Amino acid sequence: MLALQQTKSASLPSPAQELRIPIGAAAAPKLEQPNRSDANDSLRRTDKNQDQSLTLPNGKLTAGVWDSDTLKDYFANIILLNSKDIESIENALQNFKDLGLDIPLVSPENFPLPETLVGRLRSVSKIAHDGVGFAIVRGINPEEYNDEDNVIIFNGLSSHVGCLRSTNQKGVSMSHLRDAQKDHRPEDRKTAELNASKLPQGMKFHADRFYGDMIAMYVKSDDAIGGDQYLASFPAIYNELLETSPQTLRILAKNWSWGNSKENADQPKSPVIFPASNNRVIVQLIYRPFLDSGFSSAAEESALATVQATAERLCIKLDRQPGDLQFVNNFSVLHARDKYTNSSSKGRHMLRLGLRDPENAWEVPEQWRGLFDELFQVRPEDQTIFATDVDPWELTTASINHHG
Repeated sequence: MLALQQTKSASLPSPAQELRIPIGAAAAPKLEQPNRSDANDSLRRTDKNQDQSLTLPNGKLTAGVWDSDTLKDYFANIILLNSKDIESIENALQNFKDLGLDIPLVSPENFPLPETLVGRLRSVSKIAHDGVGFAIVRGINPEEYNDEDNVIIFNGLSSHVGCLRSTNQKGVSMSHLRDAQKDHRPEDRKTAELNASKLPQGMKFHADRFYGDMIAMYVKSDDAIGGDQYLASFPAIYNELLETSPQTLRILAKNWSWGNSKENADQPKSPVIFPASNNRVIVQLIYRPFLDSGFSSAAEESALATVQATAERLCIKLDRQPGDLQFVNNFSVLHARDKYTNSSSKGRHMLRLGLRDPENAWEVPEQWRGLFDELFQVRPEDQTIFATDVDPWELTTASINHHG
């Protein structure tokens, strides 16, 4: 991958100094009710106190720090399923289908698995939260199941890793990632544009904003040329910038405007990076809001170029096979993708969930909790999961507020 030019570095602050940045933060109280309108109202309120500040960790981060040299062998984080595991998964699939429930109601209780397999799936959550930040479950053959069964298996296994799913503003809890350019466009979608998740273009390093603590992806089919995936440890990026470009961290920690277009004009200002518990930093970074209207300042554009260039140097290329379930910490690991071209009618088709595991979840800053919790307010019985990509132009597309 070609690295972008980095911004000129500045001197490193004294170790005794805290990296403390005034931000004039918007106060987002914890959401107590699942009513979406009330939640949105609370997120739009701004705090009149402009003297608040965001205190990031004093010194380098220690957890989840790795690069392409130190993590040459990440295959230890691949959970391999054997024939007995597959049999157990198929039994759980049949159990769920026999209950006659809608797909969003799948849970660890109605997708029961042997204790040993549950333990291995729970270890995936532990690796994602407290280890390197990502893990892969491998061994499913998606060719052996129809569309609905693949979706049930993906959601059933994922529920053992993170039992809570995020849901977009349309009530949809699972995304289809594929090239939909050749799909029939309905008459009432003539002015709609496809989101980046429905296009084969490459994507820069990002972390889906307020979409989920973890991202789960299922490789349903992979008949495509290109489309390599890359992961980069943000703690490693943070540590390098602390030494070479601390002003970049200060810019990332200031309030940014994410409402640069009519579609997301109501988005509250918020930082790119946030302090978390246990000397951690959360990153929530997307590019889509800036593609139409540009950045608010040259400093912001330069800061993201610096993050991108650093991520390109430190990243690993992810090994991917059809049937893989990929689980990535969406707070600490940036992900990117190369452009791809489908090589068959099936092409490349991935499924995506935003997950939260209350047992291992990171504690987020109280003043921003409303943003992190917003998409987790819809009960499973009120969620919708489509087994196929029924309307890529609108209903099953992803919001630019959270992705891209």
